[in-house]
Amino acid sequence: MQQMKVVPAISAAWAHLITSVKMQGLYDLYTQELKLNSQKGSKAFDMLQELHCVAAGLKPLGTWHGEYFGELLKQSCGGHGYLQISGLTRPHTDIGFGITTAEGDNHVLLQ
Repeated sequence: MQQMKVVPAISAAWAHLITSVKMQGLYDLYTQELKLNSQKGSKAFDMLQELHCVAAGLKPLGTWHGEYFGELLKQSCGGHGYLQISGLTRPHTDIGFGITTAEGDNHVLLQ
């Protein structure tokens, strides 16, 4: 039963990790193109639009997954998940209350 909770969380974490590596590569290509050719009609400005759209779409998914899976995994540990020694309380508090709340409503970004 616990595997049905843990495996999707691990899968989502790997998906976000792979996506972040791809985003870093896209950003590196953008900065390299910008350094080589910073004129108005250059390829860098087309890349910037794509980079911005992808980042704006991934931000709500990352915060929602972090909040959802953090709470799910903390509850899966039973009473131990709420102890500080479990290591689950600090990241979940940072993501759940800090990032998701302070950044505003994520639904606006997906429209």
